[in-house]
Amino acid sequence: MNSRSVSAGASVSQGQKIGTVGKTSKPGNNISAHLHYEVRLSTGYPSNIQKAVFNGSTFGYPAQTVTSKNCGGSTNPYTPQEVCGSGYDVIDSAALGSAGTVYLLYDNSTGYNCVTTIRSTSIGTASATGAYLEVQGATRVTDSGNFAYYAGPIRASGAGKCVKWGGKAGSTGYDSPFEHCGQRT
Repeated sequence: MNSRSVSAGASVSQGQKIGTVGKTSKPGNNISAHLHYEVRLSTGYPSNIQKAVFNGSTFGYPAQTVTSKNCGGSTNPYTPQEVCGSGYDVIDSAALGSAGTVYLLYDNSTGYNCVTTIRSTSIGTASATGAYLEVQGATRVTDSGNFAYYAGPIRASGAGKCVKWGGKAGSTGYDSPFEHCGQRT
């Protein structure tokens, strides 16, 4: 940040100015203005960095970025729940740079997972987007191509099993390890 407008620990409201963006970086790096945001618990950097959640999307420092919805531009009319259908709830997500977010959803009543990648840029214009889901012990299912709003939905029965999931929007991708094993709520 270039300057702070609030104090540490202060409560802020949506849309409230918290500071101004700066261009600080290691000497020799020529990067654009940005906000470096971390949530730290206790001491012991970098192991004390916690994952933050913005608008339902998990922000995984240091490899992921998120773009504020206060920056203007068009928004995607589809939500992960609309794409996957009734009964599905988001259990994880990963930002794909500023181009989109890949979501993992689960339906507790059926034991099915669903993965979809929702675009955040070039909305309405077909461009490279993909999503995949692999239930441990089964074949990976992928939906990729040039899509205007989202890739997927990909659904598979996964009750009591670990899943790998991920997606791509533009040139940024995310690949999970096998995770979310067993019962989900």
